[in-house]
Amino acid sequence: MEKFLIKQNNKRFRMFETIDDSFSESAALIFAGVFVFFLLLLTWIDQQGVFRLASDDSYIYLGYVKQLLRNGDLFSYNVGEKSAGTTGLLYYYLLSLIAFVSHSLFASGVIGNFLTAVTYTTNAVLFLVYVFLFVRIWKMMGGRIGQSRISFSGVLVFSITLLGVRFLWGFFSGLENSLTTCLILCIFYLFLKRSHWLSISLSSACLVTTRPDLMPIGVLIVICGGLFSCNTHQRESSVRKRLYSIVFSVLSFGIFVLIVVSPCWYLTGSPLPSSLGARVTIPALQNPGLLFHNIRDLMSNFTYLTNPWVVGSFICLIIAFAVRKTKMGGVLLGSALLLFSFYMMRGILNLYYTGVQDRYISYTWPLYVLIGAHGIRVLLGKINSSPPALYRKMASAAYLMISIFLTFYGFMDFRRELNSDIKEMNQVVVTPSLWMAENFPPNTRVAMEPAGAIRVFTDLYLIDNLGLTTSHVWEYVKKRARKQHISNDAYYEGFLKYNRVEYVFDYPQRLQPLSNKKLFAPIIFWVPDQVRFSGGTIGVCRVRRELF
Repeated sequence: MEKFLIKQNNKRFRMFETIDDSFSESAALIFAGVFVFFLLLLTWIDQQGVFRLASDDSYIYLGYVKQLLRNGDLFSYNVGEKSAGTTGLLYYYLLSLIAFVSHSLFASGVIGNFLTAVTYTTNAVLFLVYVFLFVRIWKMMGGRIGQSRISFSGVLVFSITLLGVRFLWGFFSGLENSLTTCLILCIFYLFLKRSHWLSISLSSACLVTTRPDLMPIGVLIVICGGLFSCNTHQRESSVRKRLYSIVFSVLSFGIFVLIVVSPCWYLTGSPLPSSLGARVTIPALQNPGLLFHNIRDLMSNFTYLTNPWVVGSFICLIIAFAVRKTKMGGVLLGSALLLFSFYMMRGILNLYYTGVQDRYISYTWPLYVLIGAHGIRVLLGKINSSPPALYRKMASAAYLMISIFLTFYGFMDFRRELNSDIKEMNQVVVTPSLWMAENFPPNTRVAMEPAGAIRVFTDLYLIDNLGLTTSHVWEYVKKRARKQHISNDAYYEGFLKYNRVEYVFDYPQRLQPLSNKKLFAPIIFWVPDQVRFSGGTIGVCRVRRELF
């Protein structure tokens, strides 16, 4: 009888535990929904009914999607011209699919701002997916502090992620960060569930085709998936089964990656339509002997080693090692090791630049929060695992209030950052692009430096109106001038003549020949209110072709 009552009490406890977990998860999703709603609403109001994006690469994505909707061509950015391209193939496929369906159903005759609205909608949906995965992971890790049954701990931990302004910037700026974040958490979730190696392998393949620089980490994840997903207790066949799992996991990973990149490879001759190998080069990949030299440089690079992201990954590794014997501690330790390895790998390859707003690495922020929060959970659980009921209610109420405060504080801080960047890009690129579209006749030949925001923004607005010149103008000129042993200015004049350039749109302080009044006639200049990531003042100059 006593055992029966204990069993019934345990059932009731698990029932209330499930109710608490479901309530926490629902509350977190409500928080996320409110966050996304206000983000879209305020963006719409601030931009006077027009969505804009903050990153130049986000407009590269839209340029590809635009050509797909207009001409039905995959990986076509500018007719007859190779672009610096985009990296996240899977994100490009996702944007293209959503844009195609939405365009067919709702806006068959509209392209322009419809594309930026599609980007915002896609990232908003991915944000809700991210929240769902985050809360599920927290629950599986034993999300409440000890066995105290304090509610809203998951909501509080989630709200802390909203303090990562750079993480949110990357998530909502129109980049592949949103999909990358969801895939990283999905892989983490699969390891916690001890899922089959095939699920982990396919998720890893999706990850590396979204962020190719994660290929070494992706391969390690696949090997770990094959190694630890084999739950056999037969010692004789255990090693053999694990080897089979690893081999088949790697093979399935490679096959799926090949399937994703094959259309691009077939149509463009390159597995990725990116600037890697063209404008961006990694010498260590071409000469493995440089790796040892880079390791020595990394050990002496105090600036990189003291970067908050690198220091944070080391702290996470220490925390994960300390809690390795707790529930899911092994998965946490493995995640921390991969996180730390990721930053060491970037250092060894001399990839010290983390991008505008740390966009190349900010998608790892949720892992920092989960590992740190789990460490605090374990510590508090050891201090007091069974607090009084009154304390639990007070703590739950405090968690909720703090979560609300952190959510809106992080939201407003993020909005200020994003709006400042969007405003600057609008002032130096979008407004001039629209001005040229209105004032220049069709097929006007305009030259510009495309290795940044200038070209990709203007492409989106001008590609239907103006004839644009060869890509990488100034870098191309400097290389050819060095090869032919003539001055940059002399070769630039020849470049303008050969390409029948009528106008130049660029930063005067960067493109020195623009100061030559005999060759260029200034027309109009735009000055941003605040210089953050652009080159400052930008203008349009007419080429005095009568001198040629």
